[in-house]
Amino acid sequence: MRILQLLFLFLSISISLKSQVSFEATTDAKQVLTGSTFQVQFTLHNAEGGSFTAPDFGGLQIVQGPSQSMQTSIINGSMSSSLSYVYVLTSTRLGTFTIGSATIRAGRNILKTKPIQIEFLKSSNIKAESKQFFIKATLDTTTAYVGQQITLSYKLYTQVSIQNIEVVTGSSFDDFYKVEAENDKNGVLREIINGQQYTTKVLGKIFLFPLKAGHLTISPVVYRVSIGEDDPWGFNMSSIFRQQMETVLSNELSLKVLPLPKPIPQQFSGAVGQYKIDFKGVNQQYNLSDAINISMYLEGDGNLNQIKPNIFNQDTSFEFTESRVSDIQKAAPTQKLIQSRYYDYLLTPKKPGAYTLKPEFIFFNPYTGTYESVRDSFNVQINSQIVKNEQARNTNEIRDIYTKESMSTSDGLLWNKWFIWVFLSLPVLLGFIFKTLDIDSIKKIWNQKKSTQNNPYHKTDSQGISNIHNLEQLFIRVINTKLNTHHQNLQEIKQYLALEPDINLKLPITNLMQEFDFLKYTGTHDVHALQEFKQKLDLIIGRD
Repeated sequence: MRILQLLFLFLSISISLKSQVSFEATTDAKQVLTGSTFQVQFTLHNAEGGSFTAPDFGGLQIVQGPSQSMQTSIINGSMSSSLSYVYVLTSTRLGTFTIGSATIRAGRNILKTKPIQIEFLKSSNIKAESKQFFIKATLDTTTAYVGQQITLSYKLYTQVSIQNIEVVTGSSFDDFYKVEAENDKNGVLREIINGQQYTTKVLGKIFLFPLKAGHLTISPVVYRVSIGEDDPWGFNMSSIFRQQMETVLSNELSLKVLPLPKPIPQQFSGAVGQYKIDFKGVNQQYNLSDAINISMYLEGDGNLNQIKPNIFNQDTSFEFTESRVSDIQKAAPTQKLIQSRYYDYLLTPKKPGAYTLKPEFIFFNPYTGTYESVRDSFNVQINSQIVKNEQARNTNEIRDIYTKESMSTSDGLLWNKWFIWVFLSLPVLLGFIFKTLDIDSIKKIWNQKKSTQNNPYHKTDSQGISNIHNLEQLFIRVINTKLNTHHQNLQEIKQYLALEPDINLKLPITNLMQEFDFLKYTGTHDVHALQEFKQKLDLIIGRD
């Protein structure tokens, strides 16, 4: 009888535990302001799970996740467990969003959550300038033509110490052709906004070329910002191990794009912007079997990838070959993107005669609102038969003169030639040089040169520590050499040190990083301060 009671109790507990297995989705909010974040959690109770599949988030942007957590508890002899997957989401649009069903495998079963809805409401009109830090997106114009270059900039304004900033979700540029600008080498600046002082830094620039007319919108960019706390030791430097993570969005932008005016010229190349055009001259005489090569150099602020110049009207006297193009070259960095390219055209004559070639490049100038053209003309004579070189050459061109010299002299001897004696004495001269040189000294110099090239200081010492960027590159190379790592930036090194507690040089390197962050954040240009930091680096690394 007692055995039956125990068996019944065991079955009851098993049935009870089985009935408690569940998989559910929960959020910490049902209504959220645009630009704010909320948390959604998918939790499996009282079962071992695997093969988790995230749901369709219905247009919401993932700021962080998934992060995973496990929990086990025993209360009054009853054990429970949970496995959770957590996401942090946001949206820059108003409306109600539906988060679909997530799935997970629990034993032999596939469980799924119920869909949940989140409503995003319009935030109050609190100006960004009233916050301690914000990111502002700007355009250099609010109205442009299709194909015209515009510049999009993202700028950070802060009154607190920013340790790190990264893009979580970027804007969609489906209606634009974009070119990323080079990193802004300007340091931090101080600006006064509504009576408040901010430290500012340009985070990035993008050159955009609208692909269609209409009112186009550039959605906000979601950033993850790491804010450093005050140094607990009172040195007025933020600690790399005590940071607060926050999410910030840039503002939304609107651009009015105008269509190109009509009528559009027949030979319009599709180029929009300001350009410099140069046609390379050709010869005056050609044979009927020759191909005439005309080269055009184009430089300007338009989108050269979208340009297909048609510089000739169709002529039955010539056969035109599609242009060959060179690689695009970027000019020196300016406020605008300036590019250049060569275009080569081949014209094959069909019949002899005298012709005037008139290449013409037509483009639209958005600053004047008109179509403009650059023309040139070349007179050529096409001969029906092969002509001698002297006749085919331009009369203004000076031909090279070649003199052919015989190796024999009037007396038939070669010994009177000076180069014969030089050739015969060459082995003796080389032997004397090798005997005179000290081979060991040469090897020593060569080894010293190789050692210098492999030294992480070599590259920077040749240029000198003249700015914070050079010092940062030296710092990264030295730490990588000492720790035998391959980190690309100081942030990676900080994360590596935080996860590796047994590194002997962790404390001195960490102290140096804090001091360097202070120099970099304050934007110092004091050469003496930079050199003093370099001397401290020399002592820790052990460089003589």
